[in-house]
Amino acid sequence: MARRILVVEDETAIREMICFVLEQNGFSAY
Repeated sequence: MARRILVVEDETAIREMICFVLEQNGFSAY
C-alpha cells in the first residue's frame, strides 16, 4: 500500500509536477 500525501498548491503546474514526482517514488498524491 502506497503512502498518501495531500498536496496543497494553488499553481496547477507546480501541483502536477509535485504529484508526478511523488507518484514516481511510490506515493499516492492528492
